[in-house]
Amino acid sequence: DEAMRPSFIYMERRRLQRQAWGRQVARGIIASLLEVFMFLGLSVAALVFVRQGLVGQPANNFRYLFIPALATACVLGASIQQSLSVPENLPAVWAKAFGWLLVIWALWLYEPDIEPGCHSQGSVPYPWASPEEQAVFSIFLALEAVTFLVWVFITQIHPCCINCLGSAFWALRWFWRLRPSCTRPGWTSYLPNGPCCTPRRHRFVYDGEVDSRGRPEGRGTWRDDSYHGEVLEGDWRHGQPVAPFVSRVFGSGAISLGLRVGYGTTRAEGVSGSSSVPRRVPGGQMRFGAIGVECSVAGGFLAHL
Repeated sequence: DEAMRPSFIYMERRRLQRQAWGRQVARGIIASLLEVFMFLGLSVAALVFVRQGLVGQPANNFRYLFIPALATACVLGASIQQSLSVPENLPAVWAKAFGWLLVIWALWLYEPDIEPGCHSQGSVPYPWASPEEQAVFSIFLALEAVTFLVWVFITQIHPCCINCLGSAFWALRWFWRLRPSCTRPGWTSYLPNGPCCTPRRHRFVYDGEVDSRGRPEGRGTWRDDSYHGEVLEGDWRHGQPVAPFVSRVFGSGAISLGLRVGYGTTRAEGVSGSSSVPRRVPGGQMRFGAIGVECSVAGGFLAHL
């Protein structure tokens, strides 16, 4: 439906904000990495002595590598399961997983009996680590760099590309692949992140009042069954939701409210503007009005609000 294109683009931008920033987490990526490295410092001697007692000196065989390989499989399995069941804050999830892998392999390969500067390969000395330890740190840095680039893509590049696509017909047809749903009459199916990044189709529908051009207007409900989609019920104007409304994220159940808030100000900039050096309007005339705001109320606070 051509009249629903602007509404779909607006709601898709809201969905991308939730996908990019997720819900507020009690422990962020910095705290998680500090936790990993504190564990590294406290447990290095104990784990190395346990390793020496179990398998002896380093050796390139299955018996020597079985324990770190098993621990790696457990960390990767837990991260994959969390990514599939609760696809939120994925860069932080994997950054923490790679930090734990660094702990596992660095501790397992560490040799306390070798003096600093004694690591060597032929005639080339390694003053601080063996070649194996250097390989572990290099792989860790590469994985963390890739994770950072993915985070930049999710939070900055992808939303910018969506804003550039707008409501162009070719974008709706070839990127989101919009078409009537075959399983739910009246619904529209689409690929939330395009054909290359979405394993299966999801559906959305609007039920409610419309204006003469077919755009949402008045009271209505938007439903989107993707994980970061939402069920939004409230007032609509010119195809966009306006306060008051209530929204529930389909996957996580996080609830936010759109509220009307009154204000009074004498500042020269507009309500949505800001200034490092605030100034009053000439004469100090007070302006009054009401604006719509959105805030989280239940189910975990959305990080972008």
